Amino acid sequence: MNEYINMWKNFADFSGRANVRDYWMAFLFHVIVSIVVIFVANSTTMVLGSIYSLASFVPYVSLGVRRLRDAGQNVNLILWMLLPCPGFFILIFYYLKPSVPSGPSDPSDWNNPPPSNWNP
Repeated sequence: MNEYINMWKNFADFSGRANVRDYWMAFLFHVIVSIVVIFVANSTTMVLGSIYSLASFVPYVSLGVRRLRDAGQNVNLILWMLLPCPGFFILIFYYLKPSVPSGPSDPSDWNNPPPSNWNP
């Protein structure tokens, strides 16, 4: 649950990193909340589901960008999201990759010093 809350707290933070657990736990809670909202919206109107979908788009994209960066991938791969079905499966492949250590060769982390045990 904390990962889902952090997704919303860092909704516009496209810098930094999100490890595998952070991403998938936030994804799980996002799916659960979406299902609940859809069931509630079906009983009244679909406006509630549309509002939640639009509101969660930017936080979910920023989480995906942070996950790609943590996996050592180019953040432009997030554009696969524009192709709904094949793009989702392509991104799953990258989201499942393990985290890579950051260091001076990682342009997204140049402002942060490398860990003390980092060896190039």
